[in-house]
Formats: sequence, C-alpha cells, structure tokens
Amino acid sequence: MTKPKRHHTALLLTASAAVLGGLVPPAAATAPPSTPAGRTSLDWKPCDEGDGRGRGLDARQECATVEVPVDHADPGGPRTTIAVSRIPAEKPSARRGVLLLAPGGPGGSGLDNPSGKGQRLPQEIRDRYDLIGIDPRGMGRSAPVDCGFDPADLGASKQRPWPAADGSVTANMETARRMSAACARDGGDLIRHISTANNARDLDLVRAALGERKLSVWAVSYGTYATAVYGQLFPHRTDRVVLDSVDDPDPGQVGRGWLAAHEQGVEDAFPEFAAWASAPGTPERLASTPAEVRALVLRLAARLDRAPIPWPGANPAELNGDVLRQSMLTALYDPDDFPRLAELIRAARDGRTPPAPPSPPA
Repeated sequence: MTKPKRHHTALLLTASAAVLGGLVPPAAATAPPSTPAGRTSLDWKPCDEGDGRGRGLDARQECATVEVPVDHADPGGPRTTIAVSRIPAEKPSARRGVLLLAPGGPGGSGLDNPSGKGQRLPQEIRDRYDLIGIDPRGMGRSAPVDCGFDPADLGASKQRPWPAADGSVTANMETARRMSAACARDGGDLIRHISTANNARDLDLVRAALGERKLSVWAVSYGTYATAVYGQLFPHRTDRVVLDSVDDPDPGQVGRGWLAAHEQGVEDAFPEFAAWASAPGTPERLASTPAEVRALVLRLAARLDRAPIPWPGANPAELNGDVLRQSMLTALYDPDDFPRLAELIRAARDGRTPPAPPSPPA
C-alpha cells in the first residue's frame, strides 16, 4: 500500500524530540542524573483484562484507575474514576519522567495513545519517558456520563452541525435541544462538574498518583487548551510541553471560531489526500489529478445529500453527504486513514454498499 507523505508529522516529532528530550547529550558531556520511577500507588493491569478492549494494543501498555472528587471544592464528597494507561520508559537508566499524550476533543479518548501516537515519537523520547494516556472525566473508560441518548443522535452525521441541503439548521437545533435536555435530566451530578478546569485538577491528581513531581505533555487540538489551563493552575508542576494544533481559548472563539479554524485546516490538509489519491502507485487511486479528486468528493457529497446509499450496520444506516463529509474530516487527521476514506469514496462513486464500518454504531 502506498503511504502518503508525512512532512508535518516528521517536523512535529523532530520538534518534540528537541523540546522533550533536550536531545541526546554528547558523549563527552555529563548526562543529568536519571529520575527514578515515581512511587506510584496505582494498581497496573493489562489493558485487555475483563472487557477485551485492549486488543491490538502494544503488549507493554498497562491500565489503572485514579479516584478523584466529583466536585473538587468538596474533596471529601462523592468520587469518580479516571482511566489511565502507561508504557514504561524503554531505558530505565535514562528515565526523565512521564509524558502525557493529551487527547483532543473535548470528549476525545487518549487511553490508547501510548500504543498509537506514542510509538511514532523518536526513540530517545521513548527511552526517557513513561508514555501516559488518559480518558478525561465522564468519557470513554473513565466512569462515563450516561444521558440516555437515542442511538440515532450519536450517528456519524451528527458529529458536526452540517446544514441541511437547503441550508437550514432547524433539524440541528432540535437535536441540540433534545440532547441538552436529556443530559440535564439524566446526566447526574458528574455532568455538572465536567469542565476544562476540573480536567486539569484531575490531571494533577493523576500526576500525584503516578508519584511524579512534574508532568510533561504532548497535547493536540482541544488538549492544547486543557494543557494551558493546567500550566496556569499548576505552574510549578508543569515540566516540558509541546502544543500541537493550538485552539484559541477565547470564549468567543470556542464555537464558531474553532469550526472556522477546522475549515481552514481541511483546506490545508485535503491537498495531501488528493495528491495521494491521484498518485499512479496508489492501489486506492480515485482519479488522475488532485483537482479531479476534489471535484469528485464535492460532487459525491451533493449527490448523497439527495440520494443516500443504504449502509446496514452503520449509524446512521445510510451513507449520506454528511457521513461522507465527517468521514473525510476524521481521515484528514491521520494519513493512515486515507485508504479507508478512499474506499468509502469509491463505494459512493459506484453506488454500492460501503465496506463494514470500523466499529459498531454508537
């Protein structure tokens, strides 16, 4: 399979090595003393123990949970759990500390990051840091919030507020009101205490449970904002930080501004996909030129708005224009997902049932 180019990833990982590792000291220089592994109070177990969710993970990845207050203003009150993972530093004698691979979102899972993006880091980083993953409060394998949503409201076409084909947003507003009411009614006390500041406070309790004096972070997207808040609340416990794809924390920019920035990001990233999908050596080739790939995607999205293709087992159970658009946005985050997107586009072009979705419907 032809792999797409990774200029941006290579640059970022090079920068990460410089910031996090301080680069490898010259042979003649005296290396700083290594930091021993913190005295953790966590009960580490294989991540696949019990529920089978650890399939496909690096065999070295371990998982544990940390108890934190639901309300940090009431530390003796009700508790909730935060799911944490780690892959220990590969060279214990050179260990410097821990590196959190903070997820985006809000609402993104980062528990499997040590097995995923963590393995793309330079060897000197993996030698010197325990790689740490986390699911923020209320999310993923942390104690979850359950608002009792209708499964249809969790479909791929609902992940972004796409207007209807006629430009109307009425259906989107109805969905938002219905989901908000469900969380107010059924979300419990935890949902009232989900915030960026509380995520940062949770993170400091995770740091303490790991037995570490300071925390280094590689953060992406919304995680850059959460990490900045952590640095403000706990400046003396913040070590080295890489902020990747920074979000504007201005409250006036969190909604419309973030979506506008996402739109620009798609315009910046799509040419890489189009070049890959038109390259002669690509098995999933879609067209002869990048311009033809772009025209094909726009034409298919418009056609699917009018005439969706049935897609049994997916959520929603059809490939419509919004599902194609959302699939494209998701794939542009990682070139490894380009082949899956290309196969979806080919199915839409040919008017056939797409391949089975990668995971069960939400």
